[in-house]
Amino acid sequence: MVKTAEPINESVRVEYDEAAGYARAFTRALSSICDSSEDTDLTALTRAWSDLSSQYGELSNSSKQTLQNASFSGIDDKAKAVAFYDYIVGKYSQLANFMSRSVNNSNVMGREINTSHADMSLAVIVVITLTITSLGAYFFLHKKRHN
Repeated sequence: MVKTAEPINESVRVEYDEAAGYARAFTRALSSICDSSEDTDLTALTRAWSDLSSQYGELSNSSKQTLQNASFSGIDDKAKAVAFYDYIVGKYSQLANFMSRSVNNSNVMGREINTSHADMSLAVIVVITLTITSLGAYFFLHKKRHN
């Protein structure tokens, strides 16, 4: 008896693709406006934000919910888009939170940078500990051989 795979739920796949497609368009639209050197053209950002809000309103409810609940940590298109979204909503309070995400005013990207500093500190501590342990073992074995 040959076992067949369950059929794919097409509506779920289409809605996932819709959310991911919107996420890619969102990031692409704002990447050219938002400058990492803090020289963001607020007029262009406001205009793009309005367009993106309208496009978001045309998404299916399932795609809206997918984006609203998406995590900003990760490497997929949705994670990148919502991290960008959260950062912008937190920084520019005059822009509407059209996704109705829970966004506090702290810098989301700054939190990720601080996390990487914590990881770096942990790596430095581990390297120092291993170095001290290795030196101690070397001197212990060296002294043991000469006795």
